[in-house]
Amino acid sequence: MKDTLQIAIDGPVASGSSTTAAQLAEDLGITFFNTGAMYRALTLACLRQGVRPHEVRRVLEVLQKATITVEQPSHANGRMFIVRLNSEDVTPFIHAPGVSQAVPKIAAIPEVREVMVARQQAFVKGKSVVMEGRDIGLRVLPQADLKIYLTATLEERARRRLVQYQKKGIEKTLEEVLADIKDRDEQDMSRATDPLQKLPDAWELDTTNMNQEQVVETIKMELLLRLSQPGVSLIHLEERATILIARSGGTPSFRTVPGYEWATCLCVNEQVVHGIPTAYKLKDGDILTIDIGMVYKGLHTDTAWTKIVGSGNKEKEQFLNVGEQTLWKAIDQANMGNRIGDISQTIQTMIEMAGYSVVTALTGHGVGRQLHEAPQVPGILKGPPDSTPELVDGETLAIEVIYAQGHGDIVYGNDDGWTLATRDRSLSAVFEHTIAIGQKGPIILTKGE
Repeated sequence: MKDTLQIAIDGPVASGSSTTAAQLAEDLGITFFNTGAMYRALTLACLRQGVRPHEVRRVLEVLQKATITVEQPSHANGRMFIVRLNSEDVTPFIHAPGVSQAVPKIAAIPEVREVMVARQQAFVKGKSVVMEGRDIGLRVLPQADLKIYLTATLEERARRRLVQYQKKGIEKTLEEVLADIKDRDEQDMSRATDPLQKLPDAWELDTTNMNQEQVVETIKMELLLRLSQPGVSLIHLEERATILIARSGGTPSFRTVPGYEWATCLCVNEQVVHGIPTAYKLKDGDILTIDIGMVYKGLHTDTAWTKIVGSGNKEKEQFLNVGEQTLWKAIDQANMGNRIGDISQTIQTMIEMAGYSVVTALTGHGVGRQLHEAPQVPGILKGPPDSTPELVDGETLAIEVIYAQGHGDIVYGNDDGWTLATRDRSLSAVFEHTIAIGQKGPIILTKGE
């Protein structure tokens, strides 16, 4: 396994990539590097010397003479990074309107990008880092452990940028910001050299309806899934999950269960739930379920996802696809005035129509001040939906799709007293999110893609 962890984050302007990258790096205890700050520092240097963006030769001369560094703040001062131009701290000046207007043109110069990429590659060689900016996944970190493409609707990105301007005392209307972002998107996507685009191996995350904490926590779950590769032990994943929870300011929710000593439940193949992390090393083609919970500010969340380790086959891919799609459809039923039975009926119908079996002995549940609260959220409907509890505003539920390729009967899978497995040893999977019932629909508190 690699000793370093490298994450590349890209996305259109105002998608939240900078703040997300900085928070993620802080939580992971690794270096944050904002590459866009380097281009802004160069643009500032050009403007100070009266060099215009179209004067390519002069821009390159400024670049060759400039020493541009991006550093981590030595103490908490509200900054995500410090950018220095020839030793001068120019961080307060690189987001000035003139710089913001000129930087897309200077950053589009192929010769400039070539020099900048070489400098960035030299900086990150052999380091654990979260890098944010253009070209990261394609040029700087082509072998990154995780490539993330953050996005959001144009309207949401404009709203976020307007808030940033207001905090800095910059007078702009929402309409002006919308126009600016549209123009920037066109420039970034149409430039001749490395236009803005989602790379084929990048993971896309739409942050439109997510706050900063949700975005970062979702990325951490995805990171755990990506780290689950052949040869990696379950106890290693447990250790990484424990670190991620601690650095997020939370504590492991599952350790509040009497007698349970772990932050995760890790289940392989026929194991359904409550699998204890062991020294077992994952094998190519294994089916792995990562179930993790966190207590944050006194409130519990619970989420689980199942993946194929390494390479799979169409049968396994179809099995997992059905469970994932069932979860989304079940969440769609979590609206005020609907019933728990509407969720249950959706799960049962979709799983059984696909030829699989719901594990009826296990259910979803309420979640909040305690990990397991009322009401239960079964995966099957035992009576008319109207006879089940009504969903009310503010209620929080852990909706779980727990199912098997064969029969849904379960037994203890070994002698550890926790691990439950399918009786017929058929494959099992779990897809779970914590959601809140809102007036405008369900709010996914542990959202992923």
